[in-house]
Formats: sequence, C-alpha cells, structure tokens
Amino acid sequence: MRGWNTKSRNTQMMILFFCWMAHQRLWMEFFQELDFFANIPGLKIYFQKTKKIRIGSKIFSKEVFHHSRWKLDWQSTKFELLGVNFSLYLDEMLDLNYNTKLIDIKSTLCQWRRRMLTPIGRLTVIKTLIIPKMNHLILTLPNPDKDFLKNFETEIYQYLWDGKIHKVKKNIIIQEYRFGGLKMIDYFEFITALKSSWIRRLMQCRTKWKNLLEAIIKENVNLWLKGTDFISDISKSINNIFWKEVFCSWVKIVEITADQIENIPFEHIWFNPRLKINNELSYQKSFHRAGLSLIIDLFDTDGEFLSQETLK
Repeated sequence: MRGWNTKSRNTQMMILFFCWMAHQRLWMEFFQELDFFANIPGLKIYFQKTKKIRIGSKIFSKEVFHHSRWKLDWQSTKFELLGVNFSLYLDEMLDLNYNTKLIDIKSTLCQWRRRMLTPIGRLTVIKTLIIPKMNHLILTLPNPDKDFLKNFETEIYQYLWDGKIHKVKKNIIIQEYRFGGLKMIDYFEFITALKSSWIRRLMQCRTKWKNLLEAIIKENVNLWLKGTDFISDISKSINNIFWKEVFCSWVKIVEITADQIENIPFEHIWFNPRLKINNELSYQKSFHRAGLSLIIDLFDTDGEFLSQETLK
C-alpha cells in the first residue's frame, strides 16, 4: 500500500493494490484496518476515486460486496496509473494507450498550426512538445504497430511542411545541417534507442524487478557480457514482447556501432559473429569466468597481448 499527498492540504490521494478476498467478512476487516491506519499518518481513502479491479481466476466473477460506508465500483475493467492505461484485457492495452495519445497529439498540432512558424520552428515544436508525449509509453509498453507509426509520422510531417508537398526528402532531413538536413528525428531509430536504454538500467540498477526478467529468460541478466548472437537467441526464445523488443534494439545498436574502429577493443569475445574459430562461434567458460569478456581484456596495460602463461 502506498500513498501520496498532493500540494493542496485539503486533498489526498491513495493508490491501493490488494488481492481478491472471497469472503465479505475479510473485506470488512480489510477496510477497518485501513481506517485505523488512516488515523496514524493521516492518509485516507477517497472511495469516489477508488476502483476495484478483478484479476486472476475472479476476473469474470459477478460477486460483489456492498457497504453503506465503503462504496466501490465493481464494474471497472480499466484504470490509469502513472500515465499508463491498464486493462484486464491485455490485447487492448496498446490501442487503449497509443490511440488515446495520438488524439492528444493531433489536438496539440492543431493548436500550433495557427502560428506562423518556419520549418525550424515547427521542428522545435515536434521535438519538445510532440515526441516527448510518446516516450513514457515506448519505455513501458511494447511498440505500437506499423499502421500507428505510419499515421504518427504522417501527422508530424504534415505539420512540419504545413500540409504542403515535402520540400526535403525524409532521408535527407534527418541528417546534420552540413549535409543539408534539419536534424529531424528518425522516429523508428528513436524507438530503438529508447528501448535499448533498458540495458543501461539492467547494468546500473539493483532492483528486484531484475529477478522477474531472470525468471523469464532463465539466465543471469548480465547479457551484455556476451556477444550479439547470444542475445539474439535469447530474444527468440522468450514470449514477452516487450523484452524481445529491448534485446533486438540492443543488438541493432551494437551492430551499428561495431563498424567504428574506436569501438573494436570493446567488442565481446564470446558469441560474436565477427570472431569465430573454424567458422563457428566461440565460448570458453573458464576464460569468461576469469573476466575475459571484451577484446581489450586480452591486452595488458602496455597494449601487448597477454602471454599464454598469464591466460592460464
């Protein structure tokens, strides 16, 4: 149970998560306990804003409990938390969130069309007011389908060129100024970058949600210590769409940056499609456990290859 006070002294908000209780007596005891708790820190439940959501085996149950004091909505199948709309039916969550956000984006663009701005000014609006509206959804939900992305991109470019013929090709406008572009965001690549940021969280954070990921992939979450082929195999073996997209995004970014010479020392040795022995992927468990994961690990501080005795 968690609670937050708003800035106003007269308003309080509490978000509750609790399990299904099959007996009315347990419900009464549950709310009585919450009332007792409210007298201590001052956090009270606002039942007008509280929704009761059925989950698990009771999702389609018709059983309800009513009380003259505690009145709850027993017909709710949806609720909103931290800007994300949740539904008991997982298949409709993507449309519920992305379609609602697209309507909001169209409304914002309609307001800004009334202002006479240059393409650079409109691009600033897109980068600062439009694209950030989607970020938290991309970071927390699976990616929207291609039709949605196509409609989203169409809305952006229609606004950028004021509904007229595009004066610069898309593959040019995303380039730097010196190449004739306007630094427009390639939204498909932007999604890839956002999704791959979860790898950084896996590397730096020490939280319990990592245990859930390990249970899904049945591997230690230190996946970045091995090459892209290993991560690709993991992404193919899991059914969780969100994490599948995260791993595929990470593989794509690693493969793009691998062509840069300065990144070669930091390439992985094991399961690396560019480092093979007899045309097969290599993996030495003993070396990996000893800390040899990257190409740079094979060199000493003077830039010389480690000797065979040192490797042993």
